[in-house]
Amino acid sequence: EIVEARPAGQGAMMLFVELSEPGAVYCGVVRSGREAPSSQQLLWHGVVGVVHVAGAVAQVHLTGLSGDTEFDVYCTAHDRASLSTRGGSDNYLTDEAVRETKRDVHTTSDSTPPRLVNTTPTNHGFALCFPDGVAPGCMTMLEFIFDEDVTRGSGNVSLTCISNLPDCQDVVVPLGVDSFDGGSSAIENNVLRIVLSAPLVDASSFKVSFGPDTILDMRGNMFLMDVQCPAGFDERWQSYISSCPADYAFSTPT
Repeated sequence: EIVEARPAGQGAMMLFVELSEPGAVYCGVVRSGREAPSSQQLLWHGVVGVVHVAGAVAQVHLTGLSGDTEFDVYCTAHDRASLSTRGGSDNYLTDEAVRETKRDVHTTSDSTPPRLVNTTPTNHGFALCFPDGVAPGCMTMLEFIFDEDVTRGSGNVSLTCISNLPDCQDVVVPLGVDSFDGGSSAIENNVLRIVLSAPLVDASSFKVSFGPDTILDMRGNMFLMDVQCPAGFDERWQSYISSCPADYAFSTPT
């Protein structure tokens, strides 16, 4: 008996199946309304869980399912005598009994944007400049590591000066293209790398902002990053006290 079915993340489902005696359970899913699998199909293609005492609950983890989708879950089982033959004996559920195990489930949809987990340079750290002799400025690379695979959109990453304002120059990195006048960008799985071949001004600090449609996960959820404003922020007077701190900023060495 399937005693519980709960979402276990994007495209995943955890089943809890109780068996009346020691043995193995095999479970699978079909789209809602489709024909139920046979017991033999589940034995050969289902995901297995094993229990060693009567009345115990097996956990079966189903993955790779479409998100936000209705499925019908079915299970079959056999006792310990068939564990070594996987269907070689006939003491497993009949197809009719399999149909009676049906349980409706609904997978969750990923609506969570990517989360930034690491950066180079570190937040408020210093950029590591490429060797360029005595030439002024800092050619460097920025690296952003996310908690899931991402893809590029058509928006911009902005490097906005927050110190050395008379000399510092803002930089805009268009992610809709691989290269631009000031450098290039590349994405490998969950890592975004921006190479700045046009030197940044020395002894300057930059706030990094990710605008709309710049970085997206595989479900199209956007990553946004700019500043963190305190509760009660009022743009009409906050600027007279202090600006909101940047989510991420770094500096170039002197």
